[in-house]
Amino acid sequence: MPAGRMNVNFRAAGTLSEVDVRVGDTVKTGQVLARLDPTTQQAALSQAQASLASAQANLKATQTPLTAAQVTQLQHQLSAAQQNYNDTVASVNATNQADAATVANDQSKVNTDCGIDPSSLACTQDRTQLSNDQSKQHMDAISGQSRINSGSQQVTSSRDNLAVQTQVKPNALASAQAQVSSAQAQVTAAQLAVSQTTLTAPTSGVVISLSGVPGESVAGGGSGATAQAPGSLAPEPSSSSASGSGGSSGFMVIDDTSSYVAVMAFPETDAAQLAANQAASMTFDAIPNLTISGHVLSISPSATVVSNVVDYYVSFVLNRTDPRLREGMTANAAVTVAQADNAVRVPNAAVQTQAGTTTVTVLTNGQQVPTEVVTGIVGDTYT
Repeated sequence: MPAGRMNVNFRAAGTLSEVDVRVGDTVKTGQVLARLDPTTQQAALSQAQASLASAQANLKATQTPLTAAQVTQLQHQLSAAQQNYNDTVASVNATNQADAATVANDQSKVNTDCGIDPSSLACTQDRTQLSNDQSKQHMDAISGQSRINSGSQQVTSSRDNLAVQTQVKPNALASAQAQVSSAQAQVTAAQLAVSQTTLTAPTSGVVISLSGVPGESVAGGGSGATAQAPGSLAPEPSSSSASGSGGSSGFMVIDDTSSYVAVMAFPETDAAQLAANQAASMTFDAIPNLTISGHVLSISPSATVVSNVVDYYVSFVLNRTDPRLREGMTANAAVTVAQADNAVRVPNAAVQTQAGTTTVTVLTNGQQVPTEVVTGIVGDTYT
């Protein structure tokens, strides 16, 4: 089995516009494999970007309600109102002072002329002039105060208008900022959708399966691995046949062929004797003269039961590879589960046990002599 296998799919469904690799091609991580027609996704992105631009413009308008020219105009209006008020106050004060001087002069004449002869024509005329000027003084004072009040109101109105027009309203600002955030999220999602129309290799390896040609529709679903053999990323034999080049569950299947893992089922009695890192020797039915050493990588903790036969999958690491190796080749493993030094190995059939005594037949001086022995390690074929 290859060291790893990855089912590769587009994230979303669509129509294939191009396929850039073929079965058997070697690919590297990040390499472009295929593309979908991005027309729909590009249109959605353009719309999202337009909405974002509109939201940003609205936020800017909320943050700065008036242009610099408009603010300057309002400031000029306030200055003009203030100047008009100042001029009005000065004018009213001047009129009031003139009226007071006139009334004072009239009073002086009345005092002089009427002091001489109260019944004289001059006294009568002086009193009439004083009365007229006093009336004028009173009317000018009322009119002047009205003009001052009006000017003051105009200053207040201009000042309030400037403050209101240039004030940033918190609620409006918060709403505009929320609109920008929402529009930005839509742009990000649309950009992701566009990027997902390009399929890139999630891992390096060899393309072993490809389903689809430009113009065909493909389903989305993302990339994923097949069921894995114990302790590795290699496909489990039971899933390998379902995930191979004839029946892949992905738009494309990529195998990591930089190294191989041998995966095989062991009966429960043999599996019980196996442990990680035990040495093994691999032979291959299709390559008679090839033997590769290796070791036990991992033993599945769960059993596989077929027709009431209990097996356990075991993964083996090959210490080297060979260009003749192919996925799915039949491999045989001889595992060293125990080792004894300075011992004699004999076929199991040569060992006899009777009445608690174990013997082997030894040829001595041309005679077969039963010889008692002490056995050590007992295997399937040799002791």
